[in-house]
Amino acid sequence: MMNCAEVCQACANLQLSGSQYAQKLCDVCAEICEACATSCEAIGQMDDCGAACRHCAESCREMAGVGV
Repeated sequence: MMNCAEVCQACANLQLSGSQYAQKLCDVCAEICEACATSCEAIGQMDDCGAACRHCAESCREMAGVGV
């Protein structure tokens, strides 16, 4: 879960600075957020976390220009 939070913050920072690497990192972010959601579901009783991670993954894919 910490990886998800950290990469989301890094994505936001790159986007705010107008970095040419923001799109690439958003693609990786989506992958990490999906893995976090899967982990939350496997743990159980973490539906809110799983839903938030899946929503974040969707947003990251959109920002990366990758099909949802």
